[in-house]
Amino acid sequence: MFTGLAQIVGTPLYKSPEQAELTGLDIDTRSDVYSLGVILYELLTGTTPFQKDRFKIVGYDELSRIIWEEEPDRPSSRVSTLGETANTAESGRRGSDPSRLKWVLRKELDWVVMKCLEKKRTKR
Repeated sequence: MFTGLAQIVGTPLYKSPEQAELTGLDIDTRSDVYSLGVILYELLTGTTPFQKDRFKIVGYDELSRIIWEEEPDRPSSRVSTLGETANTAESGRRGSDPSRLKWVLRKELDWVVMKCLEKKRTKR
């Protein structure tokens, strides 16, 4: 019913930088915008901005550092690095071919996703 002292609540892959900081301050709807950006990224690319496997092996301090400091690839860049099988599968789900999917994601969709994933909440 209650969270234990010093327990982490939430899914790290979807946490905004201010949530990863564990201060509890400055958490508002812009945190939700960040999480929605992660979901949109996942819908467009089939993967989250940061690798799930990587988050499983690092401690919370490193996890926070990754969220705060590392910039994820743009969705259009990520789909080109997924590998042929995954890229073909993702483009097939959208009724497209891999090269067209990368082209479709460029510009506006890249911009919207990366705006949602801004590290500074004032820029979201």
